[in-house]
Amino acid sequence: MLDTLGASEQGYESESYRKFIPLHRTYFHDIAQPTSIAPRMLKLVEWAKKNAPDDEDVVAFAAEFHHEFMSIFPFPKHSGKLGRLLVNHTLMRHGYLPCIFHASERQAYYETLRQSPKQTERFITSMMMNCLDNASKFIDHELAEREKRSVRARLAAV
Repeated sequence: MLDTLGASEQGYESESYRKFIPLHRTYFHDIAQPTSIAPRMLKLVEWAKKNAPDDEDVVAFAAEFHHEFMSIFPFPKHSGKLGRLLVNHTLMRHGYLPCIFHASERQAYYETLRQSPKQTERFITSMMMNCLDNASKFIDHELAEREKRSVRARLAAV
């Protein structure tokens, strides 16, 4: 997945972990020292295999995985995108809708990364509820508009 994200970047090397701590970052949580990235990634993958979630545990699993992945912040570019894609991949594999991280919620998202995995779980749950609420409103609006068009078409045919 990272190869797809990074292929267009000049100087991109497949599977190359971050070699420095970025000075100007969007994220302000603590991230792993470059020398600890590879062992922490291995440990995270082992943990994920060992703790593969049941459908009812998937949100907690996705949140804990995401929180640890973002604390490792393994790549110089696209770690955040990849982390959010992995959350949604996990959720969707278990029948959940994807969690959309809206720009208006960006600061709250950054703050959860500075806190515990439980806070990340609460945030992801909240974002999923927002997505469901927005989808429901959109569907209701679209159905109402279709009904209006249908009524107009029937009246025009008379």
